[in-house]
Amino acid sequence: MKWINQSRWKNFLSLLLISTALLFFSLILQPTALANPLIAQSNSNPITQVLRRVQALFSPSSVQGQGAPAGRTKGGAGRGRLCPATQFPVSALVPSLQSDRESLPDRLAQVTAPEIVFGKTVELNPTFWFYIPYEVGESLKTASFMLLDDQEHPVLPEPILIPLANTPGIIEFQLPHSLKLNQLCNWYFSVLCDPFKPSRNAGVRGWVQRIEPDAELITALQRVDLKYQYLAYAEQGIWFDMVTHLAKLYYGNQEDLVYRRDWIGVLDFLGLSELRQVKMKIAVNKLVEAK
Repeated sequence: MKWINQSRWKNFLSLLLISTALLFFSLILQPTALANPLIAQSNSNPITQVLRRVQALFSPSSVQGQGAPAGRTKGGAGRGRLCPATQFPVSALVPSLQSDRESLPDRLAQVTAPEIVFGKTVELNPTFWFYIPYEVGESLKTASFMLLDDQEHPVLPEPILIPLANTPGIIEFQLPHSLKLNQLCNWYFSVLCDPFKPSRNAGVRGWVQRIEPDAELITALQRVDLKYQYLAYAEQGIWFDMVTHLAKLYYGNQEDLVYRRDWIGVLDFLGLSELRQVKMKIAVNKLVEAK
């Protein structure tokens, strides 16, 4: 009888030790997620899930034509003293279509380069967002924006020169020219590292198309709180307006965990996770500063 009691006591101690060990390891393996709700939710970021689910909506509507220049979300390194090699290149906050070309219209499906950069808007004068890695100085202080139609004819009489300030950082640029409804336009953005030698400039390019808001989008915008209208744009695949609404809300409320989580989700979706730490701050010329 004494032997049986000792055996039971040893089994009890063994179970107790195992339970304690399991509890200990479960606690030490999770401190980061518990301390930081953003990290805890990183694998199930709601806006990233929405963007992946509606990714097909980021393709252009049907247009006619032959051939088209490809897009590029990340610019090559600038050359020369004014635009040296940087850790992160000039980048456009626009999605890239790199597969499923059969779903694209003829105008873009014939592009042989691996990247088509495209986004829709319902605004007459959409806003574009770019990351600039260079520090503005006496010689480097301007970027250039050019717009062509789908037949490669200039939409603007001449390139728009954009004054830069408070960079490195993310800048916003609102197009002063009104886009025609359903017209597919090709835009070019470059930092003027050397105005006399364009090949030295670091730049990106892509496509934009203004569409008519449908009844579903109008109803969604009417029902949702103004603070979360960017989610309605995301659900409908209206890229430029989604980014603009979210970015403005985020840099005005950088302590808001929801806005920060969703901003990080957008960057991750774009493959620009390296820009997570770029702090946004209201600055002159509607520029967003990195610290």
